[in-house]
This record gives sequence, structure tokens and C-alpha cells, in this order.
Amino acid sequence: MWRLMWVLLLLASPISGTATTDHSSSEDGGHRSKAHFVLVHGAGHGAWAWFEVATMLEKAGYTATALDCTGGGISETSPDDVTSVADYSKPVVDYLSNVTEQVILVGHSSGGNPVSFAMEAHPEKVKKAVFLTALMQVTGSDILDPNSTYSKLLAGASGTPVFGNGPDAQPTSVAVNTSTAALRLFYNQSPPQVYALGRALLRATPYQSLFGTFNLTSARYGSVRRFFIRTGEDLSLPPAAQQLIIDSNPPEQVFTIEGSDHATFFSRPRELVRILKKIAKL
Repeated sequence: MWRLMWVLLLLASPISGTATTDHSSSEDGGHRSKAHFVLVHGAGHGAWAWFEVATMLEKAGYTATALDCTGGGISETSPDDVTSVADYSKPVVDYLSNVTEQVILVGHSSGGNPVSFAMEAHPEKVKKAVFLTALMQVTGSDILDPNSTYSKLLAGASGTPVFGNGPDAQPTSVAVNTSTAALRLFYNQSPPQVYALGRALLRATPYQSLFGTFNLTSARYGSVRRFFIRTGEDLSLPPAAQQLIIDSNPPEQVFTIEGSDHATFFSRPRELVRILKKIAKL
């Protein structure tokens, strides 16, 4: 019962929108920075994963908005009903359509796809994009090239496909294994209580969010400044795989958090916030 109550309290916190902070306690002397971070989760996760990072950013005077992609987090849409990357990315694109200032997009893991899609849709709204041990495609249709880095990475991905439209149709989602051994791929350097959080909140990932295709152009997606944060103890997307992503689509600058597992927002949140603040000033 206590765990359920704690999870409900967590979900009721303001991480899925812009949180309110006492400006007088901010680290920049009580003046809120103009930098606005929009945080996008990866496979199986949701806006909830950013609760600690969002709180730290707000306390430091920044604005932080964590979003649920369609079928992710506490989205009311079933992952099996998401039919395209556009569908999955819609909450991010819609948010950018309505926001009045430029933002810094931060995508974790497979959250690199909705971040990239949103960069293409609204490059004028994205000041910078940060890929946190994340997929960073070249064309948006990299999966169609069997020799691409993206195709090779997904070929080695783990997960159980779910056939929501029957065994003869394409998979509709990828189920998350919440055994301790499987969760170590995400959380091998994270506090032990994170495993309980993952078992309570992780959900299946829409198949199309990983394997769907979309279009990226140099004129739009390519016009946005990109940064990559590498994680040194990552078992889900190991450093060598991250380097392949970096080499195939070089960003402006690469940062490294040596002691981080795949879930940097749990294992090394302070180091992550420090780097995000540095990127905001570049």
C-alpha cells in the first residue's frame, strides 16, 4: 500500500508540465533564467523519469517541462494503438506549436526519435537539442538501410514483441521485462529503490516509435545545434554503440558522464544537470 501511495504522489507532482518554483531560492539570485528545457523520455519510461532532474533545473532558475509521448508514461493511449513516429511524437510537436519561446529539447535513449521529429517540424522553436545516450538518426529512415548504424543497433535490441493485430501482422509494441536482471540494463548504477519504481511504472513501447520512418532534412533538422551526452557505464546502449551514433551523425559537442548507467536521470542527476546548464550557456 505504501508503494502505491508513493507512486500516486509522484504522478501527481508537476513534472509533466512547467513546475512552479520559489524564485527567491534559486541559485541565480532569485531571477529565473530564460532557458526552457523540454525533457523527452525513452522506451518504457515517461515524464515521471525526469522528476529529480526537472526539480533541480527549476531550483536553479530554469524552466523544465517533461512530456509523455503518445502511449508512454501516463498517456491514455495504448502503446499498441500508436501507428507512426508522428503519432508517437505528437505531444512534443503540439507543445512546440504552442510555446512562445525557443526551448532546449532533451531526448533520452529512443526519445531521440521524437526529439528529431520535433526538430524537423519546428526548428524555429528549438534553440538546441541534447541527445542523452540517445538515438540520433541521419535521415529519419535509417532503418531502411541495413548497413546504417541505426539498423545495426536495433538488430541487437532486446525486448518481446507484442502482436496486437494478430500473429501474422507487424508487431504493435515491445514489452518491457521488469525482472531484476533485465532492469540492470537500465539501472546498473542507480539506487536500489529505482528498481521498484521501474517495476511499478514501466510500460510497453510502441513498435513504430523505434521502427517507423520519417523524414529529416538538412534545412530544418540540420539547422538546429545538436549536443550528445555519453554515458560511461551504460549496459543498454554501451559506450562503443554511442560512439557509432556520434560518428555517423556528428553533433556540435560531446559530453561524457563516466559513472552513469543508461538512466542518467537516476544514477547521476546532478552531473546531468550540470552539463545541461553548461549547454544552455553555449
